[in-house]
Amino acid sequence: MKLNIMIAIAIGVLTYGLTLYFNHNDRPNMVVQPEDSALIKPVLGKIAPDFSFTDTKGRARALRDFGGKIVILNFWASWCAPCIKEFPALIELASTNKDVVLIALSSDFESSAMHKFIEKMKKNHPAIARSNIYIALDEDNRITGPLYETFKLPETLIIDRSQMLAHKLIGANWTVLGVQNILSDL
Repeated sequence: MKLNIMIAIAIGVLTYGLTLYFNHNDRPNMVVQPEDSALIKPVLGKIAPDFSFTDTKGRARALRDFGGKIVILNFWASWCAPCIKEFPALIELASTNKDVVLIALSSDFESSAMHKFIEKMKKNHPAIARSNIYIALDEDNRITGPLYETFKLPETLIIDRSQMLAHKLIGANWTVLGVQNILSDL
């Protein structure tokens, strides 16, 4: 009996490890560089690396388009429980602050998973449709990984009006009031 349980656990661990290995290795190995062809590493107090994206509404934008606004740049995925927990708070922050833009970049493997999550969110959080909220798939993690060096989700960067990296929030253990205080100081 104990041997059977041990074998079942070993098979489960092996299967899980192989799944992670193959899911990780089927993605292209890309190094994307910013437009000035120099790899810029994000450092608080420095200019945020620029990037372009097309959101779920078909709007093509770049980070530089939001100069003069505070940008909340969120890296998330629909399979990430802490990301799901914090998403309504991010929507609230963007919908209650007119000088704030939310750019939420999904690391989902399939755009259908991201779209399904967004449709669910719309039912309880209609503010997600506001014009200052941009949700996009970070295809091949070209922005999340190489450009912003984000490897653990969720991660949120607050970029000030002059496009300087002002704050970094790792995980979902923050409060709306705490972030509102940060925003009011910018």
